[in-house]
Amino acid sequence: MRFPSTSLTFAATTLALMLAGGCLESPPDPPARTLALTEAEGLPAGGNALKLFDVDLDPVRRRIYVSSILTPFLAVLDADSGQPLGWVDTGLTGYHLPRLAVDEASGLVYVLETESGRLVEVDPASGGVTGRALEFGTSASGVAVAAGRVLVTIAHLDEVRIHRISDLAFERTFGAADGISGPQGMAVSDGQVLVATSAGVAVLDPAAGSGELVRAAVPGAIEVAVDLETRRYWLATDHKVVALDGRGSVLASRRLDPRVENIVHLPGLDLLAVLTEDGGMPVGRPAVVGSIEFLDPDTLESRTAVTTGMKSARLAFDEGRDRLFVAEMGEGSVSVVDVSSSGTIGVEATIDVSAAIEALAVHPDDTRVYLLSRLGGSVLHVHEPATGSLKTIAMDPWPVEMIVHPGRRELLVFCQFSSTVLVVDLRRDAVVARIDLTRSGVAPCVTHYLASLALDEARDRLY
Repeated sequence: MRFPSTSLTFAATTLALMLAGGCLESPPDPPARTLALTEAEGLPAGGNALKLFDVDLDPVRRRIYVSSILTPFLAVLDADSGQPLGWVDTGLTGYHLPRLAVDEASGLVYVLETESGRLVEVDPASGGVTGRALEFGTSASGVAVAAGRVLVTIAHLDEVRIHRISDLAFERTFGAADGISGPQGMAVSDGQVLVATSAGVAVLDPAAGSGELVRAAVPGAIEVAVDLETRRYWLATDHKVVALDGRGSVLASRRLDPRVENIVHLPGLDLLAVLTEDGGMPVGRPAVVGSIEFLDPDTLESRTAVTTGMKSARLAFDEGRDRLFVAEMGEGSVSVVDVSSSGTIGVEATIDVSAAIEALAVHPDDTRVYLLSRLGGSVLHVHEPATGSLKTIAMDPWPVEMIVHPGRRELLVFCQFSSTVLVVDLRRDAVVARIDLTRSGVAPCVTHYLASLALDEARDRLY
């Protein structure tokens, strides 16, 4: 099943367009009507999230927070029902890569803009920033919260910096003298923070200001997972997962061709969940979909796998309900994966959290307007201004451009990741044909870089 689509804050203005001799005259001023997709779908207004980047859970307040690259907003979801609840403005502007960490004690969310190294404190209760922030003056890698502290990794400086949450005052730095080398992702367990480094796993106690290094040479380690009860650790690089015991001895090592995005240990099933960006991609299909592979924690042998959405970016584990939440950059959605038992592992729901309009077209005979969405889900919206109706037609992955063929009364839609052109009959607003470009010898990867269309109506040729 799918939770309701949360199309937010992208307004499509439908104008009384006058076509004379094939030329577009100046539209009337003011516009005849304005359509907000949020209002049309009965969803929360006031924000949007485009190209989802990170996801984190507040297990106390039962909230899911999702960040995005192209907008300043965090999407707020109910962790139990999946219902979109609203938006929180982080104040970030422009293109940014925001990592998230939730403080369970206060409910505050810490957003790290990794490119600039700016950390902002966000209060979801008020819907915006608190005004407190940290400037590290250089790019940073990851953020975590534990024991009333916020920790930030700065890989190229070999540093993990710790600040008190109460006043964001600096406390201390773990660095090269402590064995830290290229620190990246972090995991929190029982008040301790585990840091992935190229020299092994740094186990830090922020409250005590102490730490130790479980030494294991894993160059390029970016993610870490832990089972403190059995003293087992796992490190992941872009294409490899390594299992370690409490002394740093290698239990197993496995190379993965798809790129590893995130790892987490599931204590109830004693499995290691590995999120990859394109692990579930079918042979011959160009769409970069995601996959969660569930591995034996000691041998790293595969037990099962689940396919998630396009360009899956990060996951968060809800241990209370045994659910994984996966942020999917390419679809503007969050997949909910049931991991309550080995027999039920699978995607149980998908929550749409983004709205986008990539292109707009007008019906040649009437006032119908066609709105193409890529980052808000691969769909085509058909809006009738006279009635206010909004119809949605499923498209192939990543529709990026469309063009009207007036003579045939057809809409031609180019979909990048499926290497297809869909033919929509404008008389009944339905897909009636699919042109597979790969059958004509076009390599799937080539269409990823095509984004424009031109029509020779007289010769019935599309370029």
